[in-house]
Amino acid sequence: MIDAMNHMGRFGWELEQAYVVTTNGQNVYHWLLSKYIDDGDSISEGFRTKLQYKNEVMDNDCSDMK
Repeated sequence: MIDAMNHMGRFGWELEQAYVVTTNGQNVYHWLLSKYIDDGDSISEGFRTKLQYKNEVMDNDCSDMK
């Protein structure tokens, strides 16, 4: 998890709060991050969303068929 936090920090994200919720004897860790966005900045800089990833996979699969 520390590697993920370092990665996000390189793109301007800051840790606001971290907490644990225990459900059915299992700990679930929550990390709340924030990022200040200037004009021209992108909130998703440095990572892909699930939809972006799926679209890239579909594009690659379609290009293999040509």
